[in-house]
Amino acid sequence: MKQETAMARYKIMLLCTVLAGLLWPVGLYGQTDITFFAIGDTHIGWRSDANPDEGNNLALLAELNALPGTAYPGGVGGTVGIADGVLHVGDMIDRVFYIGPPDQWNDFVNIYGTDGTDGMLNYPLYQSMGNNDKDADTNSGTTYIRDQVTARHGALYYSWDWQAVHFVCMDMTPTPAILDWLADDLAAAGPVRPIVLFNHLPPSRPGEALRQVIDGYNIVAIFHGHIHSARDTTWEGYDVYGCGSPLGGSSHFPVAHITDTYMTVVERAWSNGGSGYWSSYSVYKDLIPVSQYTLTMQVDSAGPQAVTPSAGQHQFYDRTSVQITAGRFVDCPDIFVFDHWDGPVGDPNSPTTTVLMDTDKTVTAVFVPTRQRGDQCHPYLPADLYKDCQVDWMDFAVFAERWLLACNSPHWCDGADMNQSGLVDWADFALFAGAWLACTAPECD
Repeated sequence: MKQETAMARYKIMLLCTVLAGLLWPVGLYGQTDITFFAIGDTHIGWRSDANPDEGNNLALLAELNALPGTAYPGGVGGTVGIADGVLHVGDMIDRVFYIGPPDQWNDFVNIYGTDGTDGMLNYPLYQSMGNNDKDADTNSGTTYIRDQVTARHGALYYSWDWQAVHFVCMDMTPTPAILDWLADDLAAAGPVRPIVLFNHLPPSRPGEALRQVIDGYNIVAIFHGHIHSARDTTWEGYDVYGCGSPLGGSSHFPVAHITDTYMTVVERAWSNGGSGYWSSYSVYKDLIPVSQYTLTMQVDSAGPQAVTPSAGQHQFYDRTSVQITAGRFVDCPDIFVFDHWDGPVGDPNSPTTTVLMDTDKTVTAVFVPTRQRGDQCHPYLPADLYKDCQVDWMDFAVFAERWLLACNSPHWCDGADMNQSGLVDWADFALFAGAWLACTAPECD
């Protein structure tokens, strides 16, 4: 419902809140509260090394950092929360020829950082490549910018979850290979979970190919750059938002807030030297709450710390793929080692596997107790020269063969020089005699 009056939006929001309380389980409330901003086309290095538009980027940065705590417009209500992160929809730097990508990238990181700690931006940054970023690599004959984004996110296209919401970066624009990956990623997210897509070029560029992949999923918003405008539009029935650009000294960017039951996107305007204000559009839309399911982790004979997540109950959102791991557990005289999983897991015979949370599930790690010579509970003593966990005549024979031999590191006469003095002598014999008939073998437990 776009560009309605403030009073109409307020009435709709109030009605939806009341209906949500009547129709949806109370236990689903309060689990999702996400705030994020979306920016793009910062073009660090535009025109020259002494770039006047870096001042505009600094003005945008100041607006982003100052926004939490600002009152939303009346039709939305409340105040802007601390952002979980900022989406950057590409063209981070400019494709200039007279400065190299490393210099431009360093300037970009000095302002916007990457993870909320290495620049002046107070929040983590999630980047998409733009055509200028890729052209800058091409012009310099390197893959420098690609390498920086890959180092930050693991790939040029990637996804992550903030609470119940799934976010997907589709690189500059989704190619056939990216669309294949996207199909698998969305299938894992499921048809109910809210999904936010972002990339550089408008979705009309891939067009029908993209629509075929995303149809049937709960795509709540698509953010893009390239057009240097913060307009809100629809494409094939999906809400689409441009993210503006600081190049002109003033612009707009979307401010998004997602809860269990609704999403708002409000346009924020700013200028270099002026004060920020809420601009032309304010969008409110209902969301379907995402269920949570309980994963009960059990162990059959080992301690709870032998599995991850630990033994007990854990809550996960619908369609979350949970990695579970079983390890060794020491409870001398036994060492418990993983044998198999009982329950709906991906690979019951692998100590590390996954559980898809589409309902409540119980998984049991089955361990078997082991006792072996030389293990953590049955160590070889220094005087056990024969390595059978017993100090007896077999060990004395080894010791006698090395009597009065000169020794050195690392073998020390196969251990007979127990005090590592360089000679097998009476001092070593005293140590040997002190351990006579000691037994650490499993049969001596």
